Amino acid sequence: MIRKFKALGLALVAVFAMSVVASSAAQAATGFNWDSGVTLLKASAIEPQKFTTTAGTVECAEVVGDAAVSGTTATSVTTTSITYRQTSTNENCPTNFGSFITAKIDMNGCNFRFNAGTTVAGNNDKLEGTADIICPVGAQIQVTASNCTIDIGSQNGLGPVYYENNTTASPKDVVINPQITNIVYTQTPVGSFLPCGSFTNHTGGTYTGKVTITGSGGKTNNVWVE
Repeated sequence: MIRKFKALGLALVAVFAMSVVASSAAQAATGFNWDSGVTLLKASAIEPQKFTTTAGTVECAEVVGDAAVSGTTATSVTTTSITYRQTSTNENCPTNFGSFITAKIDMNGCNFRFNAGTTVAGNNDKLEGTADIICPVGAQIQVTASNCTIDIGSQNGLGPVYYENNTTASPKDVVINPQITNIVYTQTPVGSFLPCGSFTNHTGGTYTGKVTITGSGGKTNNVWVE
């Protein structure tokens, strides 16, 4: 009888250990991956980029940028340059602040760090992670309109941000889909043309807009998440 209990105990331990390994495998992710030789990840918008505060929404048709990389994998990637614009010759993006009001987004040396996170349950081609804003000391991202200035400083854990393999692309690429709802910002009215909001910290700024990430610099330029 004692021998049977010992055998049962060992079996339960083995089952528990296997379930822990399986659970860890389901949640774990190596992160971003790219082919050997790739030195840049290049970002471009595949839908409008929308930043919303209590003043309204700024919508830029385009965003472009790079992230310098080395090796072949990383759990986070930091951009080296980001530019928002309406077209390649027009940096003023439309808003719903008021009729005919446009806004310009100046990064002022700030960049995004994209954190891969973990695999989405049931979809090995998709990760759920976060993004951070990293600014030089004293700098902030600034959104400037004729009636309003919005400042966004360094902050971590913005999300959720989804990273998904484009399984039909050749070479492979990754779609970043931000569904961010927790941006901290300040809003400063300019003149009295239209109300903008008080000069205080606000929370709950949102950001959406899918971006595709492609590789550059290698013989093959596949980029993927897993």
